[in-house]
Amino acid sequence: MITHKHHIIPRHAGGTDDPSNLVELTVEEHAEAHRKLFEEHGLWQDEIAWKCLSGQITQTEAIIQSIKKANTGKKHSSEVRKARSDKMQGAGNHFYGKKHTEETRRKIGESKSGKPSWNKGKPSSWVTERNITNNPSKLPEVKAKMSAAKKGRTWHKDPITGKRVWS
Repeated sequence: MITHKHHIIPRHAGGTDDPSNLVELTVEEHAEAHRKLFEEHGLWQDEIAWKCLSGQITQTEAIIQSIKKANTGKKHSSEVRKARSDKMQGAGNHFYGKKHTEETRRKIGESKSGKPSWNKGKPSSWVTERNITNNPSKLPEVKAKMSAAKKGRTWHKDPITGKRVWS
């Protein structure tokens, strides 16, 4: 039987790794413990732990949700931003006085060709899924309906607005 060590007072709530704060639970018991903690205290960390342990979300989804929740509403002060910017000027910048070799410049250029920067390293199926999720007009059945509605129509310039419109 698989067991987990559960913090009676979770670390995110100030608990320690002291043995007196640890108890061994089955996966199901561990999920239930976090559900109860979430219902009692309302901490997002317990909700994510409960959902992940109970199989409602994957570990990857838990990580993504944790990052989003942890960073929500947090912004650096203008002083911190200025100090970081100043630190990166001149000799404070690790690349100050250096240049990329021709080989490196060629590799950078090749890596950027044909893909937008936000898509680097992601499989094309991820892009397709994101586009369909965020834009229903990308769904095949919607595309077919739109195409059928445009049959026999042509673009022309509206004499009043000057914009292109269907006729």
